[in-house]
Amino acid sequence: MIKKTLLYQTGNAGLTTSPWWHPYLEKYFNLEIIDHTKTYNKQDYFVWVCYLDPNPTWAQPYIEQGYKIIHEYLWDHYGVPLVNNNILTLKSNNWILANESIHYKQLGYNTLSLTRSPSKFLLCLMNAVRDRRTQLYNEINKYSIDSLISYVGKEIRIAGDLDAAHGVWQHHANIDWYNTTNFSLVAETSVDDPQFISEKIFKPMAFKHPFVVWGPYNILNLIKQLGFQTFSHVIDETYDTIADTDLRFYAITEVVSHLRKEYDARRPLFTDSGSLEILRHNYNLFYDKKLIEDRIIEREILQPILEFVE
Repeated sequence: MIKKTLLYQTGNAGLTTSPWWHPYLEKYFNLEIIDHTKTYNKQDYFVWVCYLDPNPTWAQPYIEQGYKIIHEYLWDHYGVPLVNNNILTLKSNNWILANESIHYKQLGYNTLSLTRSPSKFLLCLMNAVRDRRTQLYNEINKYSIDSLISYVGKEIRIAGDLDAAHGVWQHHANIDWYNTTNFSLVAETSVDDPQFISEKIFKPMAFKHPFVVWGPYNILNLIKQLGFQTFSHVIDETYDTIADTDLRFYAITEVVSHLRKEYDARRPLFTDSGSLEILRHNYNLFYDKKLIEDRIIEREILQPILEFVE
């Protein structure tokens, strides 16, 4: 197969400027930084532009001249690829999972020693200020003396964190956070969109950590559809079935309150054989090549691009 050349602009957070994606793109395409002073053969070249590009107007002349355009809509989006004339809008329901898995492997997180010996109650990592996160912080702040709770947008940090100026801050994880806490209280990006999953829900999977999720209705069901397992055998997960946001929040705080009573009574949390098997299962699935590379990357990312440009 003669490879076509993917032309891309530097300076945004898309796949083309993420080194951990290059081996997958290079399987089918040559990668080349675009030179706006050159003229390219439209049969052999196509143009990649990401919606995160701070100045995407550079791509407009290529659109008008009839080049095939990949318009990447992956971060904070879901859906299926859509072709409109010479533009492929690239979306994927499961890209977040694939991106986290291969990036974590690149960072070596799959080689870390995961020996959980919790001395603290919970781990909760929050960044940007959102009303529903503030609501959660106000509720769980009473646990902060013996928990790890960050809310970076409010200047509340925990030891071992990185500044946002650091290149991998969004994917940074200090293994001590997970080894020394009983479970993650995940504060999802959205608590209203029942189809949206962000990278946050997958962090516990990557580090063999139990979790409770303050997120949208049905989020546990969504991750179960991917093959992950949850902890309904030891906690009440009916909160996932509550459509009303305020009632769901109350149900989640009740779960955390119950876990706190167990913790205060010095009863171990999530150490039963069923929980340990779930942690192993989720960890192995998160890094599973067949799921990540064969099912998601090949079918949902690369094949749609290949069919479009050919």
